[in-house]
Amino acid sequence: SPATVFPSCANIYVEDEDLYKSSWTNYASKITSTVEGSCGTNATWSLNLATGVMTIGGTGAMDDYSSSPYGPWYTNYRPYIASVVVEDGITRIGSYAFYSCYAALTSVTIPTSVTSIGAHAFYDCNILNLEGAFYAGNVNQWCGITFDDESASPTYKAKKLYVNNDQLLKQMDIYDSGEY
Repeated sequence: SPATVFPSCANIYVEDEDLYKSSWTNYASKITSTVEGSCGTNATWSLNLATGVMTIGGTGAMDDYSSSPYGPWYTNYRPYIASVVVEDGITRIGSYAFYSCYAALTSVTIPTSVTSIGAHAFYDCNILNLEGAFYAGNVNQWCGITFDDESASPTYKAKKLYVNNDQLLKQMDIYDSGEY
């Protein structure tokens, strides 16, 4: 078939329009799908590629990951993660779980069942000036969570923490000493 230039996208030039349509259909079908897997003995993850919502569900602790390999979603799905919703029943967010999810991550929601968060769980997550972290419990419960290091906290970059839907922390400065 002849080459096609699409007027609304003047910089897109397609040599084979049938191949383009076929490729776009395959791409669109991937975007509307959900991917899922295991992330702990009794913990699972699912990511809706259309909405970018990742849900961590089940009971108990998520697996701890290391600097390599990171979480099971890291290589193929990290750019699609817009928000993370940890469901009630999960007790620990694993080390390196959302390490470097900087491309699209805008928020994380944490239930009161989470009592610890592993090292570097939210390291290099650029949620700095976006929605922030949402915690279902009260301030005392938030302060009772064990953070393995400063980048375990979603407020490491988020700078906004909402407790019971109220903005608790509007601006947080992290000093070179690592103190808040």
